Amino acid sequence: MLSPPNSTPLLQPLDQGIMRCVKAAYTRLTFGKIRDALYANPHLSVMESWKTFTMADAIALIAEAVQAIKPSTLNACWKPLWRNAVSNFTGFPSIDAEVINIRNIAMENGGEGFSDMAESDLREHIEGHREIFSNEELEEMTKSSTDEEDGVEDSEETVPPAWTLEKFADVFQQAQVLKDKILEYDPSMERGLVVTRGIAASLSPLQELFDDAKRKQKQLPITMFLTDASAGTSKGPLQE
Repeated sequence: MLSPPNSTPLLQPLDQGIMRCVKAAYTRLTFGKIRDALYANPHLSVMESWKTFTMADAIALIAEAVQAIKPSTLNACWKPLWRNAVSNFTGFPSIDAEVINIRNIAMENGGEGFSDMAESDLREHIEGHREIFSNEELEEMTKSSTDEEDGVEDSEETVPPAWTLEKFADVFQQAQVLKDKILEYDPSMERGLVVTRGIAASLSPLQELFDDAKRKQKQLPITMFLTDASAGTSKGPLQE
């Protein structure tokens, strides 16, 4: 499709509206991938999780983020350029819900930099199209005071007798291996994403049980499950 001359200023709201929504969804999915990795292997650090992130992972998450855009959102963003194509306009798309979801996932991950993540910072990142967290910022996010961890009781005490953190870790790890294999072997990325999303959805009751156990521990920092964070220099997945 050819755009009329001098239409760039009109198209800018389209770019900002759609790309803002895609970036918000991508950020949520990436934070969710970190959470899934930490569930699968409690001994994994955030930096080690970043290092396993590949271009294939980024492409898959971008595709999923694009698919998450609602037709009504795309339609609304055409209003500045093509008013007649817009029906039932109720305003430009909002990222409020995504920001809340991202912050909730960050709090689930726990630890310094995640548990205290502010919605205003997330909004500035998404709406301002800034560079994603630097390596130094990621390292800072994985740090926590060792003094606060002194005297922490064994986390398994609040887990139902039928489950231990080791059992949770084993189940989540095997599920992650299965999802990775499906995405690796299936020539259809779209079909692979559908299957892996189904696996993740089927595990949601166990994730809720695990989250409940963490809440009963008064939201202990995630670093109690982690080895020392690596000081690696690899780029974060959003920097690829």
